[in-house]
Amino acid sequence: MLLRAFLYFVVAILALQQLLLDLSIIYVFVVPIAWGVGLGIGAAIAIIVGLGLRDRAPELMDQLMGRVRRE
Repeated sequence: MLLRAFLYFVVAILALQQLLLDLSIIYVFVVPIAWGVGLGIGAAIAIIVGLGLRDRAPELMDQLMGRVRRE
């Protein structure tokens, strides 16, 4: 449902651009929201990966250092 709403919004913006209407006020609000959503998703992924590898990181580093020492 969220994807459908996003696609409707994109189609509406493209249609208004074809009518040569000034859309700068819409961009003033949409661009910061898009940046916020992108940064939020990136931070969430970083936190999930960081917490997921917290217990496993020492094992991975030991294996990596063992390979480096052998070479």
